[in-house]
Amino acid sequence: MNKFHWKNFSWQTVNYAVSGMLLVFLWVLIARVWSVDAFGRFSAIFSLTAVYGLVIELGLDFWVTQQTALGKKGVFSYALIRFRCVSAFCIAVLFCLVGALLRFELIPLMLFIFGAYSLNIAHFFSCYLRGIEKLNLEAILSLIRNVGFVAIACVGLLYGLSLWWIAFSYLFTNVLYGLATVIVIRQHQFEISLKSINLTSILSHSIPIWITGLLFGLTIKLDILLLESFSSAHDLGQFSSAARIYEGGLLVGIAFALTLYPQLSRQVSKSLEQYPKVIFGFSLLLLSMALLATLIGIFIGQPLFIALFGDAYTDASELFFYFICLYPISILVVFLYHSLIVAHKTYWVISILSFGVILNIMFDWWLIPLYGAEGALVTFAIKEALLLGCFVMVLLLRRVWNEKV
Repeated sequence: MNKFHWKNFSWQTVNYAVSGMLLVFLWVLIARVWSVDAFGRFSAIFSLTAVYGLVIELGLDFWVTQQTALGKKGVFSYALIRFRCVSAFCIAVLFCLVGALLRFELIPLMLFIFGAYSLNIAHFFSCYLRGIEKLNLEAILSLIRNVGFVAIACVGLLYGLSLWWIAFSYLFTNVLYGLATVIVIRQHQFEISLKSINLTSILSHSIPIWITGLLFGLTIKLDILLLESFSSAHDLGQFSSAARIYEGGLLVGIAFALTLYPQLSRQVSKSLEQYPKVIFGFSLLLLSMALLATLIGIFIGQPLFIALFGDAYTDASELFFYFICLYPISILVVFLYHSLIVAHKTYWVISILSFGVILNIMFDWWLIPLYGAEGALVTFAIKEALLLGCFVMVLLLRRVWNEKV
């Protein structure tokens, strides 16, 4: 049971690493071509798009992945797929209206939002590949998508095209990714069930998971969004450049969790009481990798950041150094969050994350007006330490693991 699938993890890590480096290259190119203020505005639109991606998921991705991993039949029903597509479309229209009220550039925002719509629907279908432990195929498709997006976007930037071209590239490559995903899953015995489903019952399980995903995703997005409200565009650009690179590093934790999803789901069904022991074992493995990455980052991270972004982002390089020091904490937070969701400890996670988000808003409201980007970083550090401590506490509470799933 404790065997780790290095092949799937390797493919996912290569996907996230290469894709991350490509996206960093694109972000650096944007930062160099545009002004710091323009880069900050772009980050704000992209953050709103990321929040949209969190909202429309509704916890259904996790539900279909887990049900597929457990060998359940008829998971991908026509009724469920129709609900997923229609609800996501309606929310996309709503977010475009919100963006218009916030005075974002409307055409780029719409292209980004519907690009995220296409990507999210594609991820929904790729959950089938996760459930049957074909994460290598999912990684290859995702890698091709990111290569295509960065290549098309960079060509436009080199020819002086503006934000709308980046947004169009995002939409175009995500649509192609969705079509490719459907083609691949059909080659692996994927079937759409026409049987009726109890959508209310499914949503009663998935919505709490969706709430946790929304709260968890907001934790770093909040800092960027609140910086826009409480500080200058300069601080926003500095902080968001460092935060984007840092978020890329956290994808290793997501790859680690995705690799273990089917395995952990079966462990929950087999023996819930032994689950914390299994999680602590995998956490030590992940921590050892994170500490090595942090040690390397401490020595080369800051000068490499300046070399990539340029002297205009010197302040951001200092922020990035402190982000690196927080890396082992953050990557464990990512993994433990996913692990508790797999074990159906959703309400515990919601309580912890809700407190974390409230704390995040309170400290940002207090510290950002006083210290700008540095205040947002302090808030982030406090919040990450709190989340890690609370997640570990839940794993150590015996009565939690004596509850029926």
